[in-house]
Amino acid sequence: MGPVFVESEVDRPVEPVRFERPIFPAELKSVTDCGWANLEYIVGPNGRVERGSVGVLRASHPEFGLAAGQAILRSLFKPARRRGDPVHQRVVQRVVFQRPGAKAKYPCTG
Repeated sequence: MGPVFVESEVDRPVEPVRFERPIFPAELKSVTDCGWANLEYIVGPNGRVERGSVGVLRASHPEFGLAAGQAILRSLFKPARRRGDPVHQRVVQRVVFQRPGAKAKYPCTG
């Protein structure tokens, strides 16, 4: 893997093309209506998340971190560009979950 840049170091940051909706963890359906996970990952020049780069920085429940990471790995992005070339970019993102059928609650406190 080549150098990894952060958003402030690229000319055009990563953009989502297809974000896979995460699956609400079955074991939490009777515990909470919503939750969240803060992830860190690297998007490569091919627009895919680099395997092994996904980390959970914090989550309202560990199961949300796992489900969010799985969804990010199935997602597709326009890669970051620096000086016209596609490059690796580190991304930090919050993924929010809402239990199917639950009334929306914002902000979700998990």
